[in-house]
Amino acid sequence: MHDELWDFESRNRIASYTSKKDALEFVRALLATGTPESHEALALLHDEADYLDAEIVAAGRELVDLAVRAAESDHRRLTA
Repeated sequence: MHDELWDFESRNRIASYTSKKDALEFVRALLATGTPESHEALALLHDEADYLDAEIVAAGRELVDLAVRAAESDHRRLTA
């Protein structure tokens, strides 16, 4: 089981992660660079094992929103 971050514009895999949490942290770090157009072609894919059944978890603005919501959820857990 793994999650991958892809750039659909260049058709390149950016990185592979053992957890969705790690992938979303990278997306947030990318957003912090201040280049909003860079996230538009990004997609997070999840695959259980063999690369044959990968599914898109989120892409573009939806991926950014997912990353932000995950960070807010983590923050609430830490401050509760």
